Amino acid sequence: MDILNQKLRPLNPLAEKIPQLKQIAAQAGVEPGVILGGLLLVSLLVTFILFGATILTLTITVIYPAFKSIQALETAHVEDDKEWLTYWIIFGLFTLIDDFFGFVLAFIPYFYWIKLAFFIYLLAPQTQGAKFLYNGFVKDLLDKNKHHIEGLINDIKGAAGDVASEAKKTAINEINNPQNLVRAAQVAQSAQEELRKFD
Repeated sequence: MDILNQKLRPLNPLAEKIPQLKQIAAQAGVEPGVILGGLLLVSLLVTFILFGATILTLTITVIYPAFKSIQALETAHVEDDKEWLTYWIIFGLFTLIDDFFGFVLAFIPYFYWIKLAFFIYLLAPQTQGAKFLYNGFVKDLLDKNKHHIEGLINDIKGAAGDVASEAKKTAINEINNPQNLVRAAQVAQSAQEELRKFD
């Protein structure tokens, strides 16, 4: 118990700020840092049990590749940049498919583990799965549908531009509307009156 007290002693100043922890520690005959450390450990275990799969998936599929992508950007080599950019293209496509068809894919037994194995296959240097999938399937698909994709992007840009233009016109009309100016003046006047009450 002395070793435990010694290891968790840095938590004592924080734990002593919580009266309930001090009381429990006194009853148990240990330092408050031990109780706080135990609570943190239990919280960590509960979090891992409830969200461990999500944490593991995010670590493997996003955090590690993001770290490797940043490392690739720091080097002068172009090949590692291409490798991780290829991973992100396949990742994006899979995420898109998973978002649209995830409710169906969820019925596949062990789909979560299959998905995790798929991402490991994509990013493992031994398999170079992302490169294989991109060169074998995605590149040809993108080349064949390049004009359709560009047209879709231009349509989206045009629609977004139209919406922004219409919103701008509406905002200008509302700003120039005399009724709105009168309402704004009334609100400002009532705000001033409220502020005068505090003087």
